[in-house]
Amino acid sequence: EENGDLEVPARFVTAGGFSLGRWIYNPRYIRKGVVEGALTERQTALLDAIGMRWHTGPDVGWERNFAAAERYYRANGNLDVPAKYAADGVALGRWIGNLRTWEKAGAHRKYLTKERKAQLEAIGMVWSRLDYLWERNYRAAAVYFQTNRNLDVPSRYVDSDGIRLGEWVGRMRRLRQGLAKGAPLSDEQIRRLDEIGMVWIMRTDSAWEKGFAAACGYRARFGNLLVPSSCVTDDGVKLGAWIQRQRLQYKKGSLSEERIRRLEEVEMVWDTHAWMRRFSLAEQYYREHGTADIPQNYVAEGCWVGKWLAVQRRLRKEGRLTCEQDRLLAALDGVSHAV
Repeated sequence: EENGDLEVPARFVTAGGFSLGRWIYNPRYIRKGVVEGALTERQTALLDAIGMRWHTGPDVGWERNFAAAERYYRANGNLDVPAKYAADGVALGRWIGNLRTWEKAGAHRKYLTKERKAQLEAIGMVWSRLDYLWERNYRAAAVYFQTNRNLDVPSRYVDSDGIRLGEWVGRMRRLRQGLAKGAPLSDEQIRRLDEIGMVWIMRTDSAWEKGFAAACGYRARFGNLLVPSSCVTDDGVKLGAWIQRQRLQYKKGSLSEERIRRLEEVEMVWDTHAWMRRFSLAEQYYREHGTADIPQNYVAEGCWVGKWLAVQRRLRKEGRLTCEQDRLLAALDGVSHAV
C-alpha cells in the first residue's frame, strides 16, 4: 500500500521490527522448490493480489541478459560477443565473459544451472573462447581442403571471412613440434587435422626436403654434388641455387647439425675453394712444364692433381661444372693446346 509493489529491498525491516526483505524470499524459494515448505493456493493468490514477483532478482537479471543474448545470436549467428559489447542497457559482453569464468571455476551453480547452460548452448554458447576460435579456424581449414585437396596453406593466406588461415596452420605445426607457446594439441585435434590432409612438417622443412631429395637424385646419377649453379631438375627444383644456399648457411653457421650430417652423408662439398686450390696446382704444372697434359700419378702438396684434372675434364664434357669452373678449365686447355 505504501510503495505500490512488492519490490522489497533485501534488508528492509518494518517499523515493528519485522525483516520483510528476508521473509519475501521464503515463498519464492518454496514455490521454486529450493527450500522445503508448503504454500497453499490461497496464500499464492493473496500474494499475487498485492503484486508479488515470483522471480528473484537474479532470475530477472538472467531473463533480461538471456533475451539480449538471443537477439545477438539471431543477428550474428554466434555468441562470440566482444568483451565491451552492450545493447539495450545490457552489458552482454561482460555477462558472457562472467559466465565462462564461472563455468570454468565451478562457481555460482545456483545461478548457472544445468537448465540455463542448456539454454545458452542451444544458441551457440561456447564455454571456452579458445575452443570456439579453434573450431572456427578448423572449419576454415576444412573448406580450404575441400577446395584445394590439400592443407599446404601459404603462410600469408587469409580467407574470405578474414581468417588468417596460413598463420593458424603454421601455429598448429609449431605447437605439435613444441616450438610455440600454448596448450599442446589434443589427440582428438591432431586426428581431425589429419583427416583434412594436414602436413605436419613445416613449409620451410618441406622445401628443404624437396631440395635434398633432388640432391640425392643428382648424386645417384653423377656420383657427386658438384652441381652447376644453373642446374634445374626436370621437376623444377633449382638445385644449383639450393646447393649454394646450403654452403652459404653452413659458412654462416645457420645450418642445423642434422642437415649438415645428412648432406655430408651424400658427400657434400662445402668449400668450393678446394676446387680452386687444385686448379691452381694444375696451372702451376702448366707454367713449369708448358703443358696441361698432367700424368695421372702426379701429386703436388698432397693432391693427386693429374687424376683430379682428368675427372674435371670428364665433368666438363657432361656439362656438370659451374660456369666459372667451365671457363677456367677451357682457358687452361686452350692455352695448353695452342702451345
